[in-house]
Amino acid sequence: MKKRKLIGKIFGIALMFVMIAIALPATSPPAVVAQPPLSLWCSVTPNPTKIGHVTNFTAGASGGVGNYTWLWTVNGTEVSENQNTTYNFNTGNHTAGIYVVCINVTDSSDNWEQCCMNVTVNPPLSLECNVSPNPTNVGHETDFTAAASGGIPPYYWLWTIDGTAVATTQNTTHIFATAGNYNVCVNVTDSLGNRMGCCGNVTVNPPLSLECNVSPTTIKVGNEIDCMAGASGGVGNYTWLWTVNGTKVSEEQNTTYNFTTGNHTAGLYEVCVNVTDSLGNERPCCTNITVNPALSLVLSPKTDVNLVGTFHVITATVYDQFNNVTEGVNLTWSISGVGNFSGTPGDITNGEGQAYTEITSSVAGTSTVRCEVTGDTSVFDIAIKIWTIVPIIPATIEFDPDTLGLKNKGQKVILYIELPMGYNVAQIDISSVMLNGMVPALDKPTKVGDYDSDGVPDMMVKFNKAAIQDAITVGEEVEVTITGEVAGIGFEGSDTINLIITAAPPGLREWDRVSTPSEEGCVLAPDSTIIDYAVADGGEVAYAIVYSDDTGEFHLLKSTDGAATWDKEITDALVDELKEDFPGGVISYYLWRIACDPEESDFVAVTLQVKGEVHVYISRDGSATFKDTGEVEDGVSFPSGWHVTDMAVSTEDDDEHEIAVVGSNGTAALIFRCTAVGDFTTGWKDARYDGWDNQWLGNLDTINSMVVTDVKFAPSWIVDKTILVTTINGTDPYDAAGWYSIYLQTGTWGTTEGWNEQSIVSIPAVLINPNPVHIPVCLATVYRTMQDYRGIAGLTLPLDYAGRYSNKRYAWVWVNHYDVLGNPTGTIFKVKDDDASPVGPMGQIEDGEVWLTNVDYLGYISEGKAIAGVLGTGGYAYSTGCPGYYDDIFTECCEGVQVYRNDGIVNMDICCEPWEEACKPPTGTKAMAAFYASDDPATSKAYAVALWGYNIDYDEGA
Repeated sequence: MKKRKLIGKIFGIALMFVMIAIALPATSPPAVVAQPPLSLWCSVTPNPTKIGHVTNFTAGASGGVGNYTWLWTVNGTEVSENQNTTYNFNTGNHTAGIYVVCINVTDSSDNWEQCCMNVTVNPPLSLECNVSPNPTNVGHETDFTAAASGGIPPYYWLWTIDGTAVATTQNTTHIFATAGNYNVCVNVTDSLGNRMGCCGNVTVNPPLSLECNVSPTTIKVGNEIDCMAGASGGVGNYTWLWTVNGTKVSEEQNTTYNFTTGNHTAGLYEVCVNVTDSLGNERPCCTNITVNPALSLVLSPKTDVNLVGTFHVITATVYDQFNNVTEGVNLTWSISGVGNFSGTPGDITNGEGQAYTEITSSVAGTSTVRCEVTGDTSVFDIAIKIWTIVPIIPATIEFDPDTLGLKNKGQKVILYIELPMGYNVAQIDISSVMLNGMVPALDKPTKVGDYDSDGVPDMMVKFNKAAIQDAITVGEEVEVTITGEVAGIGFEGSDTINLIITAAPPGLREWDRVSTPSEEGCVLAPDSTIIDYAVADGGEVAYAIVYSDDTGEFHLLKSTDGAATWDKEITDALVDELKEDFPGGVISYYLWRIACDPEESDFVAVTLQVKGEVHVYISRDGSATFKDTGEVEDGVSFPSGWHVTDMAVSTEDDDEHEIAVVGSNGTAALIFRCTAVGDFTTGWKDARYDGWDNQWLGNLDTINSMVVTDVKFAPSWIVDKTILVTTINGTDPYDAAGWYSIYLQTGTWGTTEGWNEQSIVSIPAVLINPNPVHIPVCLATVYRTMQDYRGIAGLTLPLDYAGRYSNKRYAWVWVNHYDVLGNPTGTIFKVKDDDASPVGPMGQIEDGEVWLTNVDYLGYISEGKAIAGVLGTGGYAYSTGCPGYYDDIFTECCEGVQVYRNDGIVNMDICCEPWEEACKPPTGTKAMAAFYASDDPATSKAYAVALWGYNIDYDEGA
């Protein structure tokens, strides 16, 4: 149709031009006006677009001959004849893709132009959203995530919770503050303004909470607790974890736990449960549990028979699960049947885990005594007392000795109990034996024998003298009553005893020669030299080894009255034992050293040489009988040819004594050790444990000691287990040309055995003199046939010395030597921990030109006093050889060798105050050894012993 119209128009126009040409006169042709060419532009917006969005088609033309006509096509399909139009790529007829949009324009001269462009049509806008976790809980961080597609990016986001905007980002997080149900929506808008929304309901639970209950909160070791827990809030599927002091014990919600004996001790435990919900939220809940020891209670005696009217003590002992006694446990006592408590029963255990009650009955019958832990009736014990009316068995009592000095409180009192025929003294209940109804007998030692040799057995028992002093009156012929039980039947006896301030006669209580007995008295051998001595029980008991230069005999002596009088019979007891051990004729022996328990004089040890071999004999009954301690390990004897220089005995520790014997075999220092437990000995062992002779000098050096000169057990041996020795190293000290150094070595003989760095003390051997010195060889002999070395160096300790603590490691070491000018010098060194420094050559004593016999200290680290013995009066000539007689070296003093003291020692500095002469000069003319005989500075007394010859010709005796 359009073509027909176009042809008609063309034809009409041509006819018009013909007619005009005919009618017009012939003139020149008119001028022709040129038109610009036809041009076209077009636009589609937006581009890209999306399905369902209205798109604008716009076009414009210029040039040509006006009256334009228009035609829009999409992928060749006519869609509009308007110059500008809109078009919807609607969902029903279109899919996403690229479309060709064209516009054709035609002018009146039928000129035409076309404009085409590609249009991208995206899918429609879509949206997805997610809230996680859902459900969630208050306080938990919740993730809001969304994803859009289609439409025309960029996208614009808006998150809302119950209509309230909370975020404008695609993804966000949110923490809900209140539990409830919430509508969470996200709206997305593309660049065309198209919008899409996505909503969801979110459940917000309360925050995770936890409650726990652990009961009981106070239990005993070995008991069980119930552990229960409950959780709420959070997001279910809870997981559980129970711990005890941080150790996992269960993953159940509810459980039980047993504080088993093997794995737990008493104390405070933290029991915790931790709950975790499915979101990983955690909550703890903890409870402190007090775990008390698993106690047990034992009464003793359990069952016994007692006489009506007597008083008897029942002891309650409380133990924990490790069988350790337990202090501070409250107890409740009750009694049923006959009898009653005498006084108030002890209601709390002491440091030994014990409490006591005393009961009595005025009528025959049975008492049932119950004791239980207060507040825990499951821990108890019952004792039965049967009261009978039985005549008292008469007993014969005899004290030995029957005169006792009470100035010192450390001595034990010995008595013997003898019963009539028909009663066995071995059945005496030692715990029932009482002195004057007040002082109990010591549990040990006891011994059955025949003390008075009357054919009737008796039992030896001991009492503590300090306790006796509080029970009886000091005086002569004081009657003392002893009671006890044998086989459940009571006995009673009495004896008289003299108790005086000191056992020595008044004229012998000052510095003086204590005694020069006659030969007929058989107390001391005449013409004697004192070889060695030992003192115990605060000086009341003394032992001595003496040698007669005239007869060549040795004697072992004992004094029980402060060295006023002496008993020689103990020599016979030792010789009798030697005859049994070495049968076959006359016994030749040398007595070398003697030592005893400083607190219990009944334990004494003697070192001797018999048939060329060294032996050590011990006595546990005050030298009444002796026993050989045995050989050195695996049947090996002591080394032949060795010299015993010193011996020491430790204080008793649970019926156990340590014995140390030291010396030299001529080339190396030796120390041996033996443990005596009751009547049993372990045999001797080489005690040069790891660390012996080691000194730290940048690296671990070896001292190579060749002799031990002195040995001491620490005063606190029972808890400290420390032993100290002084040793010499260098060339042979007996060689006059030799130079030597002195060392203080410290060892521990407890559960850990070692010396110096390898011991618990963990300090190196201490070098006493930094520069080697020349030895006075004349001091290396004790009498003319044997080497001794004790005169070279020695040590002394304060009462509170403790090797395991550096601030308690104080000692003094004294050394005899020649100075650089050849003058005799006795030097004292103060040793503090691992450092030694001289405290002077004792210039206050004879201008320093004296040798020391010994130095003794009484007191504590903070304060004490010292006493020193010296050799003669000084003025000894320098000698490179060993003289044949001491008078070649020592100047005799007819008035006696002086003993010196210092009562003002503070901070271990001996020379801070002058040394003073002792109150009276003892009468030894050559050498005096001075020492204290007490561990109590307030009541101390001192001894002075004349060594190495009482005078030049040995004609007055030791």
